[in-house]
Amino acid sequence: MILRRLAEGVRKQDWFTVVVEVLIVVVGIFLGLQVDDWNEERKDKALEGEYLGRIAGDLRTDLTTLSNIAAYVPKKQNAIALLARAVDTAKPDISPEDLFAAIDESTAYGWQIPWVRLSTFEDLLSTGRLALLRDAELRTDLQDYYFSASHRLERIMTRTTGYADKIYVLADADQLSPFLIHSGDLEARRSAARRNVAVSAARAMEFLEAARDANLKELINAELNYATFLSRMVADQIEETENLLAILSE
Repeated sequence: MILRRLAEGVRKQDWFTVVVEVLIVVVGIFLGLQVDDWNEERKDKALEGEYLGRIAGDLRTDLTTLSNIAAYVPKKQNAIALLARAVDTAKPDISPEDLFAAIDESTAYGWQIPWVRLSTFEDLLSTGRLALLRDAELRTDLQDYYFSASHRLERIMTRTTGYADKIYVLADADQLSPFLIHSGDLEARRSAARRNVAVSAARAMEFLEAARDANLKELINAELNYATFLSRMVADQIEETENLLAILSE
């Protein structure tokens, strides 16, 4: 329709009509492009909000995990110290149930450490959507945070001592399984030991003799140092996580 009027205007040399029709076409194209841009921008903003919400959720979950680790590490340290005294003493003043609890608690976080959730940030990177975050400073903060967290986890994993594996070899988990309850429920362990007094006492003695034969002192000291290092790393990670979460909440 517009093209026909435009052709007629040129044929009749009605330049006013030609100019008007051209302007209509140009304005129509411009408005169409603007609408497309607006729709894309709206979609990008919605997607940006979704990603930021997911990251904030990840950080809150991380804080819960990290806080649990931070609260448990002192128990781990106390259990290692208790186990060390029992191994070093010919007739240790420790009940079988407390010994089994110390075995269990001293090995906590001796293998793979649960750490920050990376899936959302890795999704941003792998899909090329990091640019959706319009705040350049925030993009830098996120990259720094996740790089630092990954590096910190690598440092922790290189410091693991093999203590947990060694202790469970000595403990002979098949024999001690009724007493080694990985639930953090000390009373449940004690109940199991009380129901099997003779068996639990014999198993405790067997473990202590095996531990003495294995000369665990150096490994125990290494695990104590590792627990101290782990505590410091977790505290640093909690601080960084809280700071980033505060930035996202602004």
